[in-house]
Amino acid sequence: MFDKYYKIISNTKLKTNYYNLTVFIDDKIIKNCIPGQFFMIKIPDFFLCRPFSIYNIDFKNNKISFLYKVIGYGTKKLSEIKSGNIRMLGPLGIGYNLKICNKLGVNNDIAIIAGGTGIVSVNSLLLNLIKPGELFYGVQSEKDFLNIDKFKKNNWKITISSEDGSIGYKGNIINLFIKRLENKTYNKKLIIFACGPKNMLKKILYIAKKNNIDGFISLEGKMACGVGNCQSCAIKINNEIKMVCKDGPVFRIKDINFE
Repeated sequence: MFDKYYKIISNTKLKTNYYNLTVFIDDKIIKNCIPGQFFMIKIPDFFLCRPFSIYNIDFKNNKISFLYKVIGYGTKKLSEIKSGNIRMLGPLGIGYNLKICNKLGVNNDIAIIAGGTGIVSVNSLLLNLIKPGELFYGVQSEKDFLNIDKFKKNNWKITISSEDGSIGYKGNIINLFIKRLENKTYNKKLIIFACGPKNMLKKILYIAKKNNIDGFISLEGKMACGVGNCQSCAIKINNEIKMVCKDGPVFRIKDINFE
């Protein structure tokens, strides 16, 4: 991991309350970045850094980006920074091991389930999987929906839902995933990847274990340091205390046991 200042390329508003921060990363650092990892970003006027998942990794042009939603004073301050340098610590955590993920997925069916801003964690994974599958993307309403045309171009099947029915199916994305399982639309063993709110992930974990489904889940946790020292993101994994920041945020489904 590296703690240094990075040059801001852009910090662009995508739609209401959503921004995409892109920074220049040198060769030595970007080669250590993998999908599912995060950086701790220093925001002006705040003593502690904030964790932000990597949204996209552009190895060719030495750029990484962070897609985030303005939900409070901290993210509002971040959205106002348009140029200059920004201090970041990273890359941090254990992300999606692409070699293992592609090995699991190449001979099996793949489903990726993203709830809300959970799409950020799985975005780079989607772009780096050798074999396309189905993306289940659930949001509160159309105003929270982020463009996913690039996945359609890569032959991913897309299933969308919103709680208020303003885009896609009306209702919870998990219910649509359950219907797919009940209708037995998958011809091979299913591998799933998921990120989203904790209650959503609890349901996915229950469904996965009930149906003997393998895969990975990216967890969220309140972090003050990002390296496991403060222990604010502690979680019990197989009856052992682990840190979401250091031991995750990506965990194998078979290892997770939510209380």
